[in-house]
Amino acid sequence: MTTHHPNELQDTTTDTRLDRGADTGGGDDADAGTLASMRDHLGAQVSAGAQGAQDAAAAAGQQVGDTISSGTQEGVRFVRENPGVAMAGAVGLGVLIGLALRGRP
Repeated sequence: MTTHHPNELQDTTTDTRLDRGADTGGGDDADAGTLASMRDHLGAQVSAGAQGAQDAAAAAGQQVGDTISSGTQEGVRFVRENPGVAMAGAVGLGVLIGLALRGRP
């Protein structure tokens, strides 16, 4: 019965792993190339999706800005054409806010 030193077994295992890599003809390089290709492809898809989201957000922001600007212009026009109604509305709103903040017991 032959006994092996633990280091000898470890070295044998290491040598076997190296031999398997040599037998496959550098299969790890092909796998690395495939993984790199997949990474590049997925990176391009993520980049395109992010650009699309950025463009949509910019368009939505522009539309909101245009809507606010349009509403402001209409409000200014209404106040200029109807100053009495605008003053009565402002006073009424002030009274309602005052009552709400007063805090009745």
